[in-house]
Order: sequence, then structure tokens, then C-alpha cells
Amino acid sequence: MILISSRWQNSHRKAMYQELQKALSKWSDVVFVQAPYSAIVHGAMKRNSFSKYEDHNEAQDFPLQIMTPKVIFHNKIWSKSGSAYGIDSKLISSQLNNYIEEEHSGKHVILWACHPFDHNYLRNVKAAIRVYDFYDNFSYDENGELNALKDKLNRKLIRSTDIVFCTSKTMFGYAQELGANARLIPNGYSMNREESISAGMFPQGGHIIGYIGTVRDWIDFDLISSLLSGLEPGQYLAFVGPVAPNVRENVRRLKTSDKFIHIGEVKYTDVFSYIRSFSVGIIPFKRNKFTDGVFPNKFFEYVACGIPIVSTNLPDISDLREFVNVADSAGEFVDMCKSDPRKLIFGRSFYEHLKTEATWENRVRRMEECLMRSIEEKAVQI
Repeated sequence: MILISSRWQNSHRKAMYQELQKALSKWSDVVFVQAPYSAIVHGAMKRNSFSKYEDHNEAQDFPLQIMTPKVIFHNKIWSKSGSAYGIDSKLISSQLNNYIEEEHSGKHVILWACHPFDHNYLRNVKAAIRVYDFYDNFSYDENGELNALKDKLNRKLIRSTDIVFCTSKTMFGYAQELGANARLIPNGYSMNREESISAGMFPQGGHIIGYIGTVRDWIDFDLISSLLSGLEPGQYLAFVGPVAPNVRENVRRLKTSDKFIHIGEVKYTDVFSYIRSFSVGIIPFKRNKFTDGVFPNKFFEYVACGIPIVSTNLPDISDLREFVNVADSAGEFVDMCKSDPRKLIFGRSFYEHLKTEATWENRVRRMEECLMRSIEEKAVQI
């Protein structure tokens, strides 16, 4: 299994990949091919030197083989230059083929892609099974604007893979329209059993309206500003997670309010301790072509911790408004967040069912079943 993804240490699907490695290790080696090292971009930045890419055989925190390709340009440049993408694609494909020949010669290969830019590797690397982990609506940027190159590659990738795993109904329907062997397997969570965060991380007795995860531009900051300005005594808005560079100014403005609390990146093993301190967990995402395909991990993490959820009307979450709180307007979102949690919709039986179903262990079990079925259909012996 060759997993092509982002940097291991920063991958937002890291918990899923860990479960995948555990499940597949019974019958397959698993190699994680992380985001490439760019000679131009990273070579000029001392803070992002190659040593930080951990170019060694195993991850420091998990028994996983890691490979770091080296390229000339950078994936941020690829979106604007098809030529740069073409050159780097050839370099990565060549390195992948050499790596497989040197380290895993004679074995059947399962290639696992997670982005439209992976299309050329899947085309140029010999594989028995090709998988696309379609977890974001990659044809669009976070503002819902179409990227013609990524859209073209996304369509090609969907059509050319043996299995397309989709995390939302929007993307599942799209993949089916393109004739793909699509499977709807939403995001999930891995419950931590070693929580060590002490009490007192938030004001004692306060009404904490909390958001967990990377703070990025899919958040509706106008909505957040309205919420923050309308908070009453004893109510606080808390963000827990790293801040993307392009929204740092937005967060700086929020920090001018004494009602706003920001805690930076925390270990995944500590995430649930923070969530359990929330009075309500929020998903304040904008609605556009990109976010219409989002059914975020944090939804399942909130459910696992048993707290009420307030979300904007994302398609997959809107279908669950019988069990969670879905706002169709900014005013409704603010009112729900400020409400007494006991008066919010809280589908207890739904929560209990989803807590069992949505573990990454169960999600990965379904993925493995799909893989084994595809292997049998192609008569590949393992």
C-alpha cells in the first residue's frame, strides 16, 4: 500500500491512516509518501529545511515507512502552472517507481491518492489497484471558485481509479455521475484513552462555545464576529487549533475581545479533553461549492464527547437536523450558540449509535473490505 498524502506530522487524516496501517499490516507493507520537498521553495527557507521532513524510514510516533520525494517547484505553484506540475510529476513518478523497485520488488502495489495532483503518479506508476481518497471537493478553492486545472485532473482521477472513497453525499453523487466505483464512507474519530489535560483551561462555570480544528478560510468570520459581539456575561468563544497564515489577521481581530480564547495546536490525544469542556461545539463554515462537500471530522469528535452541536447548513449535516442544531441564517446560528445547552436539540440515541459506527476502526474495516473485494475481482494474489 502506497499512501500519497500531506506531511505525516500535519496530516488531518492521520488518525485514519494509523488505523489503516494497523488493519493492512496483517497482509501488506504500508508506505506513506508525504508532500514533496521543493528545491526552490523549501531550499530558500531555513525554517523549512529538509531535516524537518523527517527523511527516514519510520515516523517518530508510529511504525510507518515514510518516503519524501524531491521536486523542483511546489504544489502551490502547480495550481498556477501546468508546466511546473508536469515537470514535478515526472520527478515524483520516477522516484516512486525506483523506490518500489528497490524496496518492494516483486510485490503487487496498491496506490492510494488523495488529491487531483496525484493523477499523473497513478498513471505513470504500475499498480494492481488504484484508490482515490476523495475527502474534499478539490475542483474548488475554499472560496468556492473553480480551479480549471484541478477540476480537469479531479475528473480524470475519479474515472481512472478502481475505488473512490467519498466522505460526503455531494462528492459521492458527483463520483457516481462520472461512472466511478464510489463508496460513501464519511470521516470518523479515534477516541483517546490517555487524556491528561487538567481542568481550568477555560473560565470556570463559563458557557464555552467551542471550535476544534485548524482555523482556516472556510470559517465564516463575519458570522463569528456577529457571535462574538453578541455574547453575554459568562459566555465565551474558544478556538482550539493552529491558524492558517491567510486568516491570521482575522484571528488577531478576534483576540481584541476578552470574550475570545485561542489555544493553538494540541496533540490529537488531548483533543477530546478540550471538547468535553465546551458547552456547545460549533461548525461555522461558509456555504459554497467547496464546503458543500465537507462533512468534517470535528462533527464526529463532538458526537463522541456527547456535546450539543450547532452548525451552518452544510448539506450532510442539514440531513441530520432532527438530531443536531442546524442554522439557516446568521441570527439563528448566534441564538443557538448562546442558548442554554439543555434547550438545544440533542439526539441522544443518534449520538450513541454514531459513537459506535463512526470510529476510524470501523470506517477502515469497510475500506479494507472494499479493497479485498477489488483484489478478488482482479484476481490479484497477496
